[in-house]
Amino acid sequence: MQTQSTLFSRIHPELRLMIWKHAIGAQTLHIVSKYRRLGHAVCDEDYWEQARSERPDIRASSYLFVYGSLPTTKQLADWSMCNLLVACRKLYNEAISILYQTNTFALWDLRTITAFKDGIPSRSWETIRSIDVYAMNYREDDNAAAVEVRSELECAHWSQSCSALLSLPNLRSLRVFMGNVSKFNEESTTYQAALSALRPLRGVGADCEVYFPEERPERRRSQWRLCRITEEEKRRLEHQLQQEGFRCRVHSGTQLYSEHRV
Repeated sequence: MQTQSTLFSRIHPELRLMIWKHAIGAQTLHIVSKYRRLGHAVCDEDYWEQARSERPDIRASSYLFVYGSLPTTKQLADWSMCNLLVACRKLYNEAISILYQTNTFALWDLRTITAFKDGIPSRSWETIRSIDVYAMNYREDDNAAAVEVRSELECAHWSQSCSALLSLPNLRSLRVFMGNVSKFNEESTTYQAALSALRPLRGVGADCEVYFPEERPERRRSQWRLCRITEEEKRRLEHQLQQEGFRCRVHSGTQLYSEHRV
């Protein structure tokens, strides 16, 4: 019997919750796709270091940053958090809410947002409190053709992604990292493209932090064209969105490798 286990008979429920949180909570989980199924990679310091490395021998680790899915050479998390949850029904009932309430879910490929929403119970989706979304973020040495294809896919799924985020009633933290924002509307200015892209998120319940790449006067020539939004435009954008009722702050710098979030 599960109730006869020492784990449940001798350890106080509050202490067990602390154990579950230590094991499967308070982390940043990168939701990725591989072999047409979703998985997760824990975003620790080594993970980000490999992702931004330019050494050819570990570029496979950063493949997902362009294509949104893992190559066959990259493995999902060595230890799945699901292993603990399926140990027994009582443990699952105690710990499942911790998985969704205390972790930050990082989604680089916009297509995985709706897939993630559809792939878990609605009650679990609705308990999520923290999400990081990366849109149009590429490396300067990424192939221009790959960037173009990925941008088309990102734009096609942006509306669905926004609708999914609006369906999170308990969301407390939403960070949106916008890269090559001009792709959302190439016929307008970069400022107008950013404004039209962010407006669909006005109804989100959480305070939103939006990050754009910093202006860099001297940088390497990239293989693809990046249209940056200026500092003045960022201030205008924040003011305009707040005037429209969107609780958001607009920042410079992607904060992609922020030490306090690994």
